[in-house]
Order: sequence, then structure tokens, then C-alpha cells
Amino acid sequence: MRLINTSTRAFEEFIGRNIPQYAILSHTWEDGEVSFQDYVKGDHFAKKGYGKIDMTCKLAASQRIGYAWVDTCCIDKSSSAELTESINSMFRWYQRAVICYVFLSDLETTEPLESGLPSCRWFTRGWTLQELIAPRIICFYDASWTFRGEKTDLIPQLSAITRIRPEVLRHEERLSTICVAQKMSWAAYRQTTRVEDVAYCLLGIFDVNMPLIYGEEEKAFRRLQEEIIRTTPDLSILGWKWPPESPALFSNQQSTYSSVLATSPDVFAHATHSVAYPNDLLHLTDFSSTSQGLQICCHLAHVFSCNLPDFSSLIPISLSSVDGRREAIQLQTIGVGVYVRRNPYYLDWPHEAPTTKGTVRNRWLVTNSERINLAGAQRLHAQVLFSVENKLEMFEALPWARWNPEQSAFFSPLGSAQSSVAARIRMQDKELGRLDYTVDFVVYAVDWQVDANRPPGYPIPVPRYTILDWNEHRAVINELNTRITEYDPYPADSYLRHAGTPEVSKLVLKPSKGPPGRRAVISVRPELTTDPEHPEDPFWRLHVSCEECDVAHAPEPIDRRWAGC
Repeated sequence: MRLINTSTRAFEEFIGRNIPQYAILSHTWEDGEVSFQDYVKGDHFAKKGYGKIDMTCKLAASQRIGYAWVDTCCIDKSSSAELTESINSMFRWYQRAVICYVFLSDLETTEPLESGLPSCRWFTRGWTLQELIAPRIICFYDASWTFRGEKTDLIPQLSAITRIRPEVLRHEERLSTICVAQKMSWAAYRQTTRVEDVAYCLLGIFDVNMPLIYGEEEKAFRRLQEEIIRTTPDLSILGWKWPPESPALFSNQQSTYSSVLATSPDVFAHATHSVAYPNDLLHLTDFSSTSQGLQICCHLAHVFSCNLPDFSSLIPISLSSVDGRREAIQLQTIGVGVYVRRNPYYLDWPHEAPTTKGTVRNRWLVTNSERINLAGAQRLHAQVLFSVENKLEMFEALPWARWNPEQSAFFSPLGSAQSSVAARIRMQDKELGRLDYTVDFVVYAVDWQVDANRPPGYPIPVPRYTILDWNEHRAVINELNTRITEYDPYPADSYLRHAGTPEVSKLVLKPSKGPPGRRAVISVRPELTTDPEHPEDPFWRLHVSCEECDVAHAPEPIDRRWAGC
């Protein structure tokens, strides 16, 4: 660390923690600042900015502080290594200073503090955020270097101006206990001369280190978020939202898509009172940055309602401490286990959201907006979606690689001819507890894949399917499931026909437990539907239901052999 001796005004170098007490200056840069090279050459006296350095040394000397640090001249910015070390250490340097002098060059001596302080440029700069938070003792001076007050006495005003809670400014609350979204909100609307410094000026706030790459522009802020994620399992970092006037990144007529990472701190402006959603409620076990995007393992909730488009998944990420409102982001699947942010203008948890949550499973959230267009071009097409009533539970789906459990849907790449899928469903009547049985049914390949390139007006063939009783057709089901899993080119319908299985849409089963005179009737009804995002690509939805009846009222069993195509 390079310090100025307040008596001799000469530079002195100190290594490690063997650093004497020093005062530090916080200010806004203007024309005529003194650089390291200016100071070494002796050209600093002619510079306008030397007045701030001189007054800092005089104030420090008057308080018997032997050294001072000023960012304009104490860093050799021609050395990339020194610049990187300095910026990564800046927060600690302000934190360890005996005292910090804040020079407000645009606050006139005649201006009352109550009216003049909020309009000072010092509160609009990115670098001065850490310079306000890190030091314990701060003295404010106006344009004439007249003392205007200490930080401890100005806490109410400083909190109102910066939207930082008084407990933080008094050092009564550690930064590590505050959620990421709230800390990001402190930097909203602050400016830096270099685009990259929007990220670099926040390194100390989040206690992370990263190399400086001037020229990367907005990528620096994405790298900052990835570094935060590596050290902090806090999903509130995803709790940003665009203002209504923001241009859409990638959109169609009904929704806008983006990466899950923010583009700047400005989109966290709303998060002043946000707190992190408890990870134990999400069963969050993994949250890390990878080359594929963010890898996350936690609960997702699937919502299907009139207010949200089909195929919407939600993940709660933060809470509003003001009203306790739960905030969540919408996700859109673009592949099995791969998601992008959907409708980034909203964070509210809708009333229609289910209280039960999805399976805890690894998922990847796209962080690079450039991948969204590519992902859209390679979008997976919904092949068939299962709608299963509450008392039924789907506990096996094949092929697993194309099954999306949050949406209860099988997907296939557009243009793919492989469309055989299978699902095993079990009855679980939690209220009555009377029926206990297992049934498997197989959805086979003929005409389930709707041709997206069909001519206009060309009819869509009705799909074919069957329900097979697990106990009666176990051998056939095992063979067929193996073929489906291994993408066997032998058509599923041909195998079913060869095996002599029936083609049915309703199956009557005798429960393995419960009153002997009761029967369960399993029904499957297909419905052609579309994703509102892609109405040009219709797909089939299978409604699966179960009814109980007396054996005397059970429908006649269907025993039609599997017909040819």
C-alpha cells in the first residue's frame, strides 16, 4: 500500500498488514486530478486536484495521523497488476482507515446542509457507495473545506438519500447478513465513468475478488454476479425486474425472455426492503455458476392459469419485508432441464401458484443472453402433456431424457420423428385410503408428433394410445419400455399389435386393497392444444382420470385387438 507521509508529503510503501494509521479521502473526480506519474515527476503542484491532497494531509497532520491515502495519486494506474490489487483491496483500505474525509466540491458553504446535501454529486457516483459504508468515522466537508458534520450525526439524512438502512450505516448489521438484491439496490442509479466500474466498485460490498478486464463493458457485471453466486447461495440475486419502458431483449407477441442475470444494478431499484427467501423451504442444495449457465437444485412450482401462459414455472427468490409478499421469477423451458427468464418485468407470486412444489432436481438457467436466440432456434417442441387428476401420481416416465416433470410434458426437437413415450401411474387416494393399485399405460408413436411443417388446412391425425394393466401385461410393458428408452426404430404400435395387446381408452381394474365389490375406472381423453408462446406448434394433452364405482355399475371391458395403421 502506497501512502503519503503527511509531514514530508513523500510516498512510502508498506507491505502486508504492517501498515501505520492513515487517513483516507473520498471525493468525486474532476478535471485536473493528480496522477501517480504527476506526483513522481513533481508536476502535482500545478494541478487543480492537488488542493484536495494538500488539505487531506493537513487535516490528518492536525489530528496526529502520520499518513494519508488519496486514490488519484496513490495508485499507479499504468500498472494493470497494481490497479487490480488496489481495486480488489479498496473496500478494506477504507474500512481500516482511522478516519475518512469526504470532500463535497459542489456543496457551498452558504447552502444549508438539509437542502444541499441530497443534491451533492457524491451520492450519485458508484465508487463512493463503498466509501460511505466501509469507514466507521467519516467527516464531511463542503467546497471551502468547512466541516459540516460526522457520519454518526447525519445517519437519518444519509439513510434517506441513499436508501441504506441506518443499522448498516452504523455498522450494527454485517453486510454478509443482508441479501444480495438489497445490496444491489444501493447501487441503483449510481454512475461510473467506465462501464466496467459499475461492477468493480461493488467488489468490496459483496466481499468478492475478480480480475479487471477493461474493455469487456457489460460483461463485467455478469462476471460479478457469477462470483457472488460462487460464494453466496442467495437466490435474491435473481430478484431483479425491468422497468416497463425497457426494450424487450427477445420477445414475441405475448412474452419477453432474457437471461436470469441482471444487466446492471439499476434493475434492483425496487429491492430496498427485500430479504432472501429461506433456502430450506426451497430445499436448495446446489446453486453454482457453470459454463452452461447457473446450475440450481431446488423446488420449482408449475402454474397453469388464465393469467399466466401455459408452461410457466416459478421459483420464489425473495420476500418483501414491508408487506411479506413473496417474490418469484417466471421461467420458460427451452430444453429438458434448461430455462430462461420469462417476463422479466414482473416478480409477484400469482394467486394461482400452487402451494405444493416441484421435484428437487438439477436445472440450468441461461445466463448469457446471446444463447437465448440460439436456444429459441433449437427450441424443443411439446410432444404430449399429461394432465393427471390429484388422486393419481405419475412416478415413472420414459424416455426420461425428454421428460420435463415441472410441466408434466414430453418434448422432442422440432422435426424429430421419434415420439414413443410411456408413463406409469399409481393411485393414491389419501382421503379415503380405500383403493391401492398400480396401472401402467403406454402412449405409442403413431401421429403423436404434430408436423409443424404441414400444409395449411391439413388435418391433424387423431393420436393412438392404450392403457395396459401392469399385472396383466408386465412382460410386454418391460419390453416396450426398453425399446422406448433405447430409441429402438421398431415402431411401438407394431410391437403392441404383435404382442396382442388391446387398444383401449378406458380400463376397469380391481383394486388390490379395499372392498371387494369396488372397481376403479381409468380413463384417458386426448385434447389438441397449443402453447400461447408458439400457437403454430400444436400438441396433444392427455387427461387421465380415475373414478370409483360398484362392480355392478362398472362399464363393460374393452377387448379390441390392436389394429393396423
